[in-house]
Amino acid sequence: PVFLSTLDNGTVVRSLAGIPSEGPVLYVGNHMLLGTELRPAAIHFLKERNILLRGLAHPVMFCQEIRLNAS
Repeated sequence: PVFLSTLDNGTVVRSLAGIPSEGPVLYVGNHMLLGTELRPAAIHFLKERNILLRGLAHPVMFCQEIRLNAS
C-alpha cells in the first residue's frame, strides 16, 4: 500500500510524516477489497507512528444472513 499525508506547510508526502502524533485523525482508505487492506494499514501505523487505528464498516458487513428477496 501507498500512504500519503500532508505536512503542516501543505506539502503532500509519500509517508506518514504528516500524521500528527496527538489528537484525533481521520484516516480514509479506498476500500476496493471490502476493507481487507485495513490490517496491513493498522500494522503500518502502529509500527511507524505508534498509532492504533480503529476500523468502521457498514452494518451489512456484520450480518450473518443476507436476504436477497425481501418479503
